[in-house]
Amino acid sequence: MKKSYFSAALLAAMFAGGFAHAAVTHGTIKSIDNTAKTVTLGDGVTYVFSEQMYRHPMFDGYLTGDKVTVVWDMSGNNHLAMAMGPDISGGVTGKIKIVDEAKQTVTLENGVTYDFSGFSSQGHGLAGFRTGDHVAIIGVKIGGKESGRSISPAPSVGATGKVKSINHEAMTLTLENGTVYHFGKDLGTTMSGLLPGDAVTVTGFQIGNHHIAQAVSPTS
Repeated sequence: MKKSYFSAALLAAMFAGGFAHAAVTHGTIKSIDNTAKTVTLGDGVTYVFSEQMYRHPMFDGYLTGDKVTVVWDMSGNNHLAMAMGPDISGGVTGKIKIVDEAKQTVTLENGVTYDFSGFSSQGHGLAGFRTGDHVAIIGVKIGGKESGRSISPAPSVGATGKVKSINHEAMTLTLENGTVYHFGKDLGTTMSGLLPGDAVTVTGFQIGNHHIAQAVSPTS
């Protein structure tokens, strides 16, 4: 079974750039077609990756059954993927207590140690991470040990501000500070009740230069 290792540097490189009306989907990989350069999620939607995106070493490591977040846009009848990363909601977040590059392990402040030694063949190390870094880790338990599948900078905790605009077609919320948050269909009802000038708190995470809203609530 092929495994993958995701470094902070690779995340930054992979998620640079963007589309004007990017959408965001969370799901589980159903199948990967290496010839067609496509990934199909559990809901049956197939995402097409460009040659530049597909040959990125991060993409090559994904497995059927992995939970991912896909940032995409429509191009004709195709769902054109511009970025794909581990679904942070399927992992854990915390601050790094110890980084052992020799053993390829990361211990969080909660005492749990994740072993990334199985991914050394991918050619990526833990050199970009330091004690105190807030990270997100996707892992699986093998025997009595936590085997790390991916590590990346942790999602942002959110922001509070006033709504500048809401674009229901593009599924974006823009605050007065200029930050644009993409939201999924699950937040459609919440968004329909908001108006420009409303004070809100947005919580979510960031993939490259894309802010993904997980929850939006009014603030007084």
